Amino acid sequence: MNQGSFIRYNSIDLKYRLIINFEMNNPKPKKIFYLFTKAGGGHVAALEALKRAIKDLKGEDAFIHKEIDVSAIGGKIQGLLWSRKTYSCALKYFPFLYGMLFKLFNIKLLTEMLIKLNHPNLGRSLRKLILDESPDLIISVHPLANTSLVRVLKDLGLLGKTPIVNVVTELIYIHRFWAVPEFDLTIVATEEAKNKCIEYGCSPERVKLIGIPVDPRFLQAYPDKGTLRLGMGLSPDKFTILIMGGAEGFGKIYDQVRALNKLQKDFQVIVIAGRNDKLFERLESEKECFKFPLKLYGFTKEVPIIMRAADLLLSKSGPQTVVEAIASELPLISTGYIPGQEEPIPEWVEKTGIGKYMANPKETVKIINELIEKKEIEKMKKNMRRIKNPKVTYETAGVILSLAFH
Repeated sequence: MNQGSFIRYNSIDLKYRLIINFEMNNPKPKKIFYLFTKAGGGHVAALEALKRAIKDLKGEDAFIHKEIDVSAIGGKIQGLLWSRKTYSCALKYFPFLYGMLFKLFNIKLLTEMLIKLNHPNLGRSLRKLILDESPDLIISVHPLANTSLVRVLKDLGLLGKTPIVNVVTELIYIHRFWAVPEFDLTIVATEEAKNKCIEYGCSPERVKLIGIPVDPRFLQAYPDKGTLRLGMGLSPDKFTILIMGGAEGFGKIYDQVRALNKLQKDFQVIVIAGRNDKLFERLESEKECFKFPLKLYGFTKEVPIIMRAADLLLSKSGPQTVVEAIASELPLISTGYIPGQEEPIPEWVEKTGIGKYMANPKETVKIINELIEKKEIEKMKKNMRRIKNPKVTYETAGVILSLAFH
């Protein structure tokens, strides 16, 4: 070898040593996939909460976070059926039919049939995403793609190598779509949910009871209620009722507000109308008809602060709303539920002593009077402190990261 060749090879060797040293000292960020849909605000809220906690624990740039709306990658028909618009219309105009279909497709044979119909397009899209981007961890907060994901990973020889975690965003009623035994870990919020996952075939060792992740802001300390109310332009001392119906503003919110005109107390009301613009505009135009101060919000990211400012919540029994109320120690009156997955929640709310159930707006006024006069609200808050997990979001994130990157 002549001197020129020796110098050239040494230069190449030095170049690769520098590259290796750089990569060792500056490791490439690992990639996390989040599978979700925009149908219903709870799945998105849990995803955002979990992502925030992971960033808080490991740093903003420790991971590449990729959100995958599985309703948008399964083809046109699936995209239409599972879209937020279809979901909202079904609940608004055909709630009974929605609940009936939800239960019908929880029969094992029909669940398998629906998975078979969904899988070709969904599986093809997931396969391409996984091959193109090589995720180091996959977290599902919606059950639509769970079985397809397992099949794709198995076909690629990655099942058991790429960690997959299931964060169940329902409280009690768990659909078969959620319970896929091949997932490395399934995280649930209640004993009822855990038992149902095991009944559907999940190994008890792979099901962990922690809770549903909530925005870390729900877990923070805040100034007293009076200070928060002043910041919102409200009286600091008046009893404050918050009325909401999830991200879409579902339920008899307008009727609830009207019925409160008969409440013989000194109080004020906050309404979060969500994406229900018609409700917002109607209440805004009729503000002068109410005998109490009314503060209106549309879709807002300030729910953690608003809940802390309130004394009582009136809302449908959405799982995310319920766990956020528990985190905020805000007693609630459940005013309704989505047929299917939310049906058992009002009973659970009463059984745990954190609230009451009443769907009739006129009767709700009587319950509020009783709660105030009998000082039941303080008892409900104590029950919430008893059952809440004050570290739920960070514990969930920590368990997932420990499993995936031990």
